[in-house]
This record gives sequence, C-alpha cells and structure tokens, in this order.
Amino acid sequence: MTGLLRDLKYGLRMLAKNPGFSAVAVLTLALGIGANTAIFSVVSAVLLRPLPYRDADRLAIVWEQNLARGWHTNIVSAANFDDWRKQNTVFSDMAAVDPTTFNLTGGVGEPLEIGGERVTANLFALLGVAPMHGRGFVPADDEPSAPPVAIISYGLWQRYFGGDASVIGRQISLDGHSHTVVGIMPPDFTDAYTTFFDVHGQVWVPGLDMRPQGRTDHAYLALARLKPGVTLKQAQVEMDTIARRIELQDPENKGWSVAVVGMHDQIVGLARPMLWVLVAAVAFVLLIACVNLANLLLARAASRSKEIAVRSALGASSARMLRQLLTESVLLALCGGGLGVLIAAGGTKALVALSPSILFMIAPGLDAAALNSGVLGFALLLTIATGFVFGLFPAWGMSRPDLTDSLKGSGQCSTESGRGHRLRGFLVAAEFALAFVLVIGAGLMIRTLVHMTHFNLGFNPHNALTLRIPLRGPQYQNQGNQARFFELLLGRVEALPGVVCASVSRGLPIEGWAGWGFVIEENPHPRPGETPAANYLVVAPHYFQTMGIPLRQGRAFSDADTQDSLRVVIVNEELVRRYWPGQNPLGKRLRIGTDPNRPWLMVVGVAGNVRTEGPDARFGPELYIPYTQYAWVLNPRHLVVRTAGEPLAIAQAIRREVTGLDKTVPIADVRPLDQIAGEPAAPRQFLMTLLAVFAALALVLAGVGIYGVMAYSVAQRSREFGIRMALGARQGEVLRSVLAQGLFRAGVGLAIGSVAALALAHFMSSLLFQVQPTDPATFMAVALGLFGLALLACYLPARRATKVDPMEALRYE
Repeated sequence: MTGLLRDLKYGLRMLAKNPGFSAVAVLTLALGIGANTAIFSVVSAVLLRPLPYRDADRLAIVWEQNLARGWHTNIVSAANFDDWRKQNTVFSDMAAVDPTTFNLTGGVGEPLEIGGERVTANLFALLGVAPMHGRGFVPADDEPSAPPVAIISYGLWQRYFGGDASVIGRQISLDGHSHTVVGIMPPDFTDAYTTFFDVHGQVWVPGLDMRPQGRTDHAYLALARLKPGVTLKQAQVEMDTIARRIELQDPENKGWSVAVVGMHDQIVGLARPMLWVLVAAVAFVLLIACVNLANLLLARAASRSKEIAVRSALGASSARMLRQLLTESVLLALCGGGLGVLIAAGGTKALVALSPSILFMIAPGLDAAALNSGVLGFALLLTIATGFVFGLFPAWGMSRPDLTDSLKGSGQCSTESGRGHRLRGFLVAAEFALAFVLVIGAGLMIRTLVHMTHFNLGFNPHNALTLRIPLRGPQYQNQGNQARFFELLLGRVEALPGVVCASVSRGLPIEGWAGWGFVIEENPHPRPGETPAANYLVVAPHYFQTMGIPLRQGRAFSDADTQDSLRVVIVNEELVRRYWPGQNPLGKRLRIGTDPNRPWLMVVGVAGNVRTEGPDARFGPELYIPYTQYAWVLNPRHLVVRTAGEPLAIAQAIRREVTGLDKTVPIADVRPLDQIAGEPAAPRQFLMTLLAVFAALALVLAGVGIYGVMAYSVAQRSREFGIRMALGARQGEVLRSVLAQGLFRAGVGLAIGSVAALALAHFMSSLLFQVQPTDPATFMAVALGLFGLALLACYLPARRATKVDPMEALRYE
C-alpha cells in the first residue's frame, strides 16, 4: 500500500509538471467516458432494467400470426383466446386487454379523452402488482351484472383528481357511464405491455366481453404467465399444437398460427437495434480517444527515456516501472472519468429532453434514464479499464529502456526504435479504421433521412391541422346524432377565416392499419382463411381534398351520400391492382365483412395509394366509406382542417366551435399533420443526429491523431531530412516521402475499417430506409473524405520537413 501511495504522489507530480499534456488528455477522456456513460444510462433504463412486475421473466405476450399475409404480431380473437386458456398446460394464467380511450368526466378538471384498457379481472394478479390505495379487481367484477368499477393511474389521480384520497369510492363518468373508483395504481406502475399501441392506460375497467365470437374478429392483446420451469420454447411448441388442432376443427382459422414472445423482448424489440448502434458508436469514440492518448504517451516516452533509464540503472525492476507508468495512466483516466461523469449527467438529461415523443413509446423507461449507482459503477469500471487500455502499450515499451543509448548523454535527440515506430503506425491505422466505421454509420443514417424526408407518402401533410373529437356517451350512441354534430361542426369550421376546407375521419394516415375483411361480388364466398382484408376509413365529404389525396378515377363523397341513397365506397389503387387487375373498378361491388345481411357497396371512386403504416411499409388495400351511411362502424373522431397559413393559429377558434356545440365533448391531440407524418422518421433523425455528433468527434480525434504522429515523426527525422537535402534531395522528394508514410497508414486503416463497416451496416439494416447497407455512394464519399483529412493532416508536418536547414541538421554530425 505504501508503494502504491508513492506511485500516486509521483504520478500526480508528473501530471502537474506537464499541464498542457494533462489537460488535453483529461478532456479527451472526459468526452469519451462521458458519452459512454450517458448512453449506458439509457441502455440501463430501457434494456437492462427489469419490468416492474413480479417474476417478469416469466411473462409473455401471445400473438396470432398469419405469415402468408405478412402479419407476424396480430391481436387475438376471443374464440382463440378461450381455446388457448382452456387447452394449454404451460401457462399458469392468461389475461386479455383491449387498449382503448375513454371520455372522462367527474373530476376537478375539464372533460378529457384518456387512454384506458378494458381488461379481464385477473390482469393485475397475473402481472403480480396491486393498487397502492383501494383494492384490485376480483373475479366477480367480470360478471355482466357486476356494478361498473375502475382503477386509475397515479398520474391521473394527481393531475385530474388533485391527489384527493377520497376519490376511492367516488363515481366517475367514462363515456357517459358511471363507474366507481376502487383503486389507485402505484406511481412506478407502467402498462409497458401496450407499447405497440397508440394509447397508454390511465384507467382500467374490468368486465371485458370475452364470449367466443368469430375467429376472424381480432380485438385483444393476450398476456400469459409461464408456469415455473417452463421455457418460452416449450410454450411455443404446445401453442403450435393447439393452433393446428383449432385449424383442423374450424376451417375459419386456416392459415393462423401462434407466436409466444417474452414480454421484455417484445417491449424493447424496436429500441434494441438503435441503442446497440449508439453503444457501438460511443465505444468507437472512446477507443479512438485511447489510441490518441497512447500515441501521446509514446511521444512522451522519448522525453522521459533518460529518467526511466536512470531509475532502471538504480535498481528499479521492469515490473516496478510498469506499475508506476500504469498508475500515471489510471490517474489520468480517473481525472477524465470524473469530468466525464459531469458531462454524462448533463448529456443524459439532454438526451431525455431532446428525444422525440414517439421514442418514449418504443423505448419505455427512457424517461427514467439517470446516473444511478449502477451507472456510476459502470463509469468507474470503464474509467479504470480505459486507463489500462491506453497506458499498457506505452508503459510496456518504456519499462524496458535501452540503458546504453539512453545514458550516453549526447546532445542529440533520441530517436524512436523500430518497434515504437511500428506501434505508432499500427495505432494510427486503428484510429482511422474506427473513425471510418463510425462515419459510415452516420452517413447511412443521413442517406436514410434524406430519402424519408423526400418520400411521397401519398398525401399532403403541410398546412393541415388535426385533432380528435371523440363522440361517446348515451347521446351519441345514435349514429344520426354523430352525423348531425359533425355536419354542424364542419359548417362552422369551414366558415372560419384562413380555413380552406375541412373533413372528419376515423383514423389518419401513418397511424396504423385497421383491418376489416371484405368480399367482392365476383367471389362472394372465399375459401376459409382467404377472405381479403383492407384498411378502412370512415370519412366525410371533402376528405380527399383536405388530405391532399389524389382521386385517380370517379368521384369523391358528397352530401348526397346519405342513409337513403345508394351505398357507396371508394377504394385505393392497390385494392384495384390486387382484385380487379386490368378492369374498370367503377361500378364494381363489394361487401365489408362476411355477413351476407350487410349491404353491397358500389365503387364510385379510386384514390391514390397512401402509406398508412409509415414509409417502411408497403401499400395495402384500403376502403373509404362515408360516415353518413353506416351505423355499424366505429364513429369518426379526427377533425382535419386545411389552412391557408399556420395551422396552429386556428386551433383556439376550433376549440370554441366544438365547445359551443357541446361543452361535454373533449378535444385531444391538437397537432399539425406534418408533425404526425414526421413521427416515423423522428427516431431515425434523432439517431442520425447523435451519430453525426460522434462521427464529427471521431474525425477530429483521427485528424489530430495522425497530425500528431506525423509531426512527431518529422521532428525525430529532422537530421535525416537535412542530410538527404544536403546530399541533393529536392523538397518535393522529401514532401512525397512524408506524405507516403502517413497516407499509407491511413490507407491501411481505411481498408480494415471498410470490412468492419460492412458488419456494422448489416447490423443497422433494420434502421435504414431505401438505402442498402453496402451503399457504394456512402462508402466512397466517406473513404474520400477521410483520405482527404489524412492528406491535410500529413501535409502540414510534411511541409515542415521540407523547411529543415541542412547546416542545422549537420551541426552535430
């Protein structure tokens, strides 16, 4: 211990003796360690933190699949769920969830539309959680005759009920129906199992109607808890057997299989590739920083060679010298790590604050990212490891000095050994290889974002405002009342200054696919499992004009399309391509659903294709039906307004019109349409920004690294250049010699880096859009850019080499 303390004191004196070197080294390490710590805090919160449920590793989500149609994670029908629950032997329990929204009244605030879930009463017992106040659900709550009850979230309790504990037992109105609040969930409870839906629960209502209906009526999310000792693989095998049995018994289920996915894997699956790419990026930045510091230490080795030789001559062993030099490196790392933790604290807060809202949906737990004890422990281990990584090679070489050369005492500058020269060349090549990989990642994401920004989504998102107006409750159960409300509202909104046109719809482009089976008149009885399906939207007149969706054939809906007129439908180009190829679709008829009592709908128009599921997805069949004709479909809830100017400028005026018609109707999610259209690209844009920052830092470090190596090399070879020029060598020859040496090292690094970059690019393939992982334009541009950087970094020292005075160089010869 005494020897270690002496090493620490001596190391501190040496660092204080070289403040310039120490400051550069500490700042370089702080940036690398700080970036790694900040990203690890996010990884820890999203990927490594266990879900807040009891024995969460035994929880699973059970999906239906139809691989022939490309549906890998489909919600479940009540009939199949009932059979799974009765026939399986691998789950101790199964619960069903129907994510939805409710109109809430009865609190201290205005009416709200809130996210909620209709659930089977065993949900919280399956998850292993309980309310912090009140009680949980009991089996009797699932009975149709049971009094309606609800459990609310901690956040809703604080925000809407003012944290009043007497809310337990109080009546609240959900969609106009009275419910008794029986429980309040704890503040750390999250319904992360609904990450892949548009809503997160703030209220839970039991009594979900799970009576078996048609097997094609998919409506529920199925959760399951594995029995102790049962693996996901074993559960998958049994559920495959049950699915085949159901298919044999009921042809309606033909083509449908089952997927059992661990809940944690399902929840973090979308975020995992992005986060691992960031982990790799910051690791590369830190490695580049280590390489730079190793080169700096090698450069210092020459100036300390006599000191090391004297200590060795006085009896210090190689192991003793190695320990001393590594202690100095670790001290540097600890100083850099301390500053890095401060950088990480600010960086983590900035990451959370600047993350797009959609990122919190696909990466639950991101908002909890912070420098906790686990993250600080990681930072300490990383700091110590970093000190050994960048200090080991220089310390190993310096601890074995050549005593004869070092103690000669001549006035000549010491020259670098062949081993040290090769090591420095290797480090420069490694630095450029790492920088190449990182910049390739940033380049591919930039190309992806460019494609997504200029991609035609099939509609015009600019100068349009959207908001939700959910009409629920007893007064709006009559479809005619809904139609009259929207008719009056549209008349008022279109009369507002600055409004070009307005419409209403159920659902918006980009927000997902609402599948509905349909049949065409030419094939009214498709074979089991082969019923066509399409996304359907219930819309008002002027919808296509308001959304900027082109009509390719026929007409749009009008006020003449009423309950008493011909039932009509507008289809998209993709539906025509699949089911009426080469035919005129106008006048064709189809029927939504398989119920023969539903009316035939005549096609009166063909709309352009729209990217309903975002730019990554292919076009799918779509049906548009007028909201005034159908009482059996879900009512419209989105108001879309096209404006002549800034969309948000008319938001308050629209609120006044809605409130003037019915003050009990909530207004939610007021946003410009281009914000919604940009959400799919937001996570990639955020990733691109971070990668670009890390890549820029890598470029600076790589450029400084090769400049430092070449400058040191020129200083070491100044006598050689002087002799060569005295013997007749021209300046151009010296210049080419130095450039060739530096560019060869950079070229080797680029060659090695290209191989590693290919591996990274393939790992990133799921994050790319219309860009191949091996995109030649990106690889060529990055290679030329880095080669140009190397050329510039080598040219400045090379120019200095040509200015060497031969007489000065020969003075000591």
